[in-house]
Amino acid sequence: MKSTFTPTVRVVATAALLAIPGLALAQSAALLDQARNALQARTSVLGLKKTDVSDPAITSSFTDDYNGITHVYLRQRYQGVEIYNAVADVHLNAAGQVASLHSKFVVNAAAQARPATPGLTAEQAVAAAAQALNLAAPRACEYSKLAPQRPVWNSRPAAFPWTQFR
Repeated sequence: MKSTFTPTVRVVATAALLAIPGLALAQSAALLDQARNALQARTSVLGLKKTDVSDPAITSSFTDDYNGITHVYLRQRYQGVEIYNAVADVHLNAAGQVASLHSKFVVNAAAQARPATPGLTAEQAVAAAAQALNLAAPRACEYSKLAPQRPVWNSRPAAFPWTQFR
């Protein structure tokens, strides 16, 4: 039996399959832009500042086959950190116009956020944790970074000389 897939068809099919994730990413970026623009256009009505809606994350989105409404669900972020229970939903019709919008974003999040710098050093945090757990304070702590964001603690508390925390 002769194959119906010619080399040209295979190349076109492969290119189409490789393009699908890129198209989904582009659609997600377009949805985020539309949803962010809708929120920014209504900041005064919602009592928000422009900075409150400058960096939301899409938690989910889908288009309803029945009515063509695209539902975009967002979570508010400040300096890349998501804010608990600060959510919004933007519903766009097939033409990309806002059909509905609801927001529970935190007003003036920048003023309410805690500082990004830690209040304790790493050694102080380990000592506080040991005290809270009623463990003997570590005699010596050594902090080393193996990977950019994966700190490793090597500690041998007096109560547990055989233990090494990683």
